[in-house]
Amino acid sequence: NGAQPYLCCRALAQPREGMAAHPRLREGTAAQVRLRAIARDAAPSAVLTHRDAMAASYLDAAWFDPSLPLWYTEEQPQHADPFCLAADADTPLLLQYTSGSTADPKGVVVSQANVVANARALLDHVPVGVSWLPQFHDMGLIGYYLFPVVMGGRTHGLRPADFLRRPALWLRLLSAVRATYASAPNFGYAYCLNRIDESELHGVDLSALRVMLNGAEPVQPEVCRRFAQRFARRGLKPGVLRAAYGLAEATLAVTAGASRSRRFDADALARGVAQAVEGEDVERSVELACCGPALAGIALRVLGTGQDATQGGPRHDPDRASPLPDGHVGEISVAGPSVTAGYWGREREAPKTLRTGDLGFLLDGGLYVWGRLSDTLIVRGQNHQPQDLEAAVNDALVRTHGVAVYQDDARRVVLAVEARDPCRLPDLARIAQRASTASGVAIGIALALPPRTIVRTTSGKLARAATRRAIESGQVRPLASWVAAAQEESGTGIIERFAAAVAAWPETIDGPIADAGIDSLALVELQLELQSELQRAGLAALADRLDGPSLQHWRCRDALALIRALQGGDADSIRVCALALCDEAEQARSGEQEAMRRDAALPLPASDPSAPSASLAASTAAAPGSEADAALAASTPGHAPGLADHEALVMTGATGFFGPFLLAELLDLTDAPIYVLARGVNDLDARERVRRALARVRPEAAGAAEGALPERIVVWQSDLAAPRLGLSDERWRQLTDLRAAILHNGAAVDYVRNYAALRPANVFGTRSVVELALAGPPKSVHHVSSTFIFGWTRKGVLLESDHNDEMAALDFGYSQTKWVAERLLRRAAAQGLPVAMYRPSLISVSRSLRGDTNDVAARLLAFMIRHGVAVDTPNQISLLPADVLAHNLVAIALQPLSGAATYHLTADRYHSLTELTRQITHDFGFGFEYHDIPGFIARLNALATPDDPVFALLDFFNRSAPHIEAMSLKRYDNEGYRRARDANGIAMPDPSLAEVAGRLVFYLQELGWIGAGVDGERQNASACTIQASAAPATVSTK
Repeated sequence: NGAQPYLCCRALAQPREGMAAHPRLREGTAAQVRLRAIARDAAPSAVLTHRDAMAASYLDAAWFDPSLPLWYTEEQPQHADPFCLAADADTPLLLQYTSGSTADPKGVVVSQANVVANARALLDHVPVGVSWLPQFHDMGLIGYYLFPVVMGGRTHGLRPADFLRRPALWLRLLSAVRATYASAPNFGYAYCLNRIDESELHGVDLSALRVMLNGAEPVQPEVCRRFAQRFARRGLKPGVLRAAYGLAEATLAVTAGASRSRRFDADALARGVAQAVEGEDVERSVELACCGPALAGIALRVLGTGQDATQGGPRHDPDRASPLPDGHVGEISVAGPSVTAGYWGREREAPKTLRTGDLGFLLDGGLYVWGRLSDTLIVRGQNHQPQDLEAAVNDALVRTHGVAVYQDDARRVVLAVEARDPCRLPDLARIAQRASTASGVAIGIALALPPRTIVRTTSGKLARAATRRAIESGQVRPLASWVAAAQEESGTGIIERFAAAVAAWPETIDGPIADAGIDSLALVELQLELQSELQRAGLAALADRLDGPSLQHWRCRDALALIRALQGGDADSIRVCALALCDEAEQARSGEQEAMRRDAALPLPASDPSAPSASLAASTAAAPGSEADAALAASTPGHAPGLADHEALVMTGATGFFGPFLLAELLDLTDAPIYVLARGVNDLDARERVRRALARVRPEAAGAAEGALPERIVVWQSDLAAPRLGLSDERWRQLTDLRAAILHNGAAVDYVRNYAALRPANVFGTRSVVELALAGPPKSVHHVSSTFIFGWTRKGVLLESDHNDEMAALDFGYSQTKWVAERLLRRAAAQGLPVAMYRPSLISVSRSLRGDTNDVAARLLAFMIRHGVAVDTPNQISLLPADVLAHNLVAIALQPLSGAATYHLTADRYHSLTELTRQITHDFGFGFEYHDIPGFIARLNALATPDDPVFALLDFFNRSAPHIEAMSLKRYDNEGYRRARDANGIAMPDPSLAEVAGRLVFYLQELGWIGAGVDGERQNASACTIQASAAPATVSTK
């Protein structure tokens, strides 16, 4: 529509004819795509248009039903009795399509009663307004064309295009008509500041304005301050320009607005607390505009985000969660007569509490908005708002407001910028580093996009999720990219990038490198680079002492001191720094064993007195070798029914590699409700993560729609590393009251990180599971452990009754933390808790060719095939498909559990890595040059580059090679596993070596990690796939 008044006049008549209007924009191909989707959703009874649109062939046959009546705004149809059809106040007046995606729009049902209530709450006078906002914009249509119908007054309008060409027209018209009321999004005020010359303001007088609102998008206090200061000499009075908050689901406005702002500590906000600070020079602070108090009749509250329903945007929710106290960050909720009834075509109900999906807090009677719940970035366990990073981008080659920040599936922070000129691209590395330094958030990927490709809503708001979908689907193709971990793209070495990472997080300067926020690949790169520099300095002995675990113990400050010494070239300074660091790291590593003992002896929570078989005091500390340790085997064990006979199931770790297979088997083999505790920004994000994970392994079990899962799956956002798994008190109580079986699969899996880095999730997370299991009615725990709890022990045969009590050969973080986790569970079992521990070895590609990019065997095999080198060794390995293991594990868990049971989930027949590579040569034609273990490690070091998937594990293999060579005959006895697996007759058999090899090769090819082999390779791989698909996908019994 244009700036004509006919549309608004005609729309006001439609409720009397039993219709509701839904105003829409008309320019652009993207708008037509959205219009077709809206037409499908609204199912209109008539089309209101004008003859210019018809002449432009805007009514696309793809959505326009030729049988619909056409009403032209230029015509004035006569009605016999215009007042014969009385319209009820709750009758829908219009559908405001501002929510939802382009493909799935949602129309907010706005009633006449909503408009009347909101107008009377917002305006305290008869307004004279001037608007350049489009008539399809809620602020433009409701605020300027409907509010005067309620309050009286008049509106003067100009076209958006005229404002964009000459923004001074808005201010001149405000002056000419003595306007009392005006509003615009933040960008409109910034546009005036940047585009209006003083020569255009001659005679402008804004003194009649009583209220000038800044809303509809995040408000920048600096823009308000500059606008108020500049136009004060044009009569704009102090306090007239105000930041306000509102949304279409509450008709238009929620708060009355305010003209003040405050600075808050950004780190405190990330922890959920609003801590005011003084002065602009306060490091890591953010300035937020106060949006004022709630309008009359509106109840405004802030609720804890842990109480979310499984929706992430605005929603009508009867949740009676208690509001948070002032100064605490949570989800903004609104109630009152302005709150609409819901979305057209969705379930509609009487107005209740609207949970907006916006994050904010109340302080001193005013509302501060911090961001969107669904857009929140979770980095290193803290929440950050994307607009903080977006605001930090200030580059001449980037379009104004052409910045969007989001996180991808790998939780990397992605910074997307629109280039002003596709022929002159911005320096992405510099932009990313500056944004990281300013915000304290490390950028993982930076993208340069063509102009005007970042997606915005019809009201001009940044649509980050839609932008991400457009990029990931290929609809928008980046012009250039930068990846933080890729040295050749960033243009800087790992040492420089490490220094930049520490500069971005000043609070890490006195902490260990493990806490500096760099990933495992960067740790290996840093280690190799420092070793190389030390060797060049003639300090080969010190270079040999430097390994991955030692490096992680170094303090960032001391590492930077060594880097400065290396750059200065002073051999004595280098030697002193390096020697001190190596000595300090060795002391820290020697302390890991003591830390493990302390953690293994952590006091366990008190068990419920009503729980049966509680034989030991809850606080007993059972250190290895102690008397309490001896009591582990002597106490009376508890008993529990199988999984299928519990009231409910609780699961952790459903979104990793193995977890979705387990969840799929629980759906097949049990009937009880399943409470899934998963990471995420909120419940919606956690639920969608679970859905995507399940869809990867069992598409038919997960719906195509966002968040669609079987009804008996309840997903709650949680955090393994947080006390009580990060659950609210209410949710914790709900779980403790259940007679449930807990399937604890959650863990941080990393072969590079040290004990301290993995301890929060793997040790404290397990302790929280024990706390949950010991509270309330009887429960049982089924724990997915690992054969890595034996470390590099050289014992020939390891029994299921062995637990590595002597802590032998545990020298990397994952094995150490899994050992401590088992220790805690065995102590809980001694108190009467039924516990089953499942120790898989290497979990391989599933029969449906789903694998794990973190799989050690897959990464090593990809290197071997790429470079044509292999290892000639008798070392035996157990490779079992993930789906087979998951099925057999759950099948065992269906059986009653008594006391503490342990199962080695390993293959019945072992094969060596040499046999595997020879099978691959036979079936696929890949050739290999064979070496013994030391020779192979030498070739690995010589050939591996950062592009090789195995590169991040170089230090792991260098340190482990002597242990691996000494373990050539090591095997895991699995007698108990085989007996339990075969007991119920539904077990899946082990695959043949040819099947394992075929699936691994085809999976590596799908990843792009290896190329094609000789002719016939695809045929062999296809045969493997066909054979897999011919096997039954599931064996179901309940």
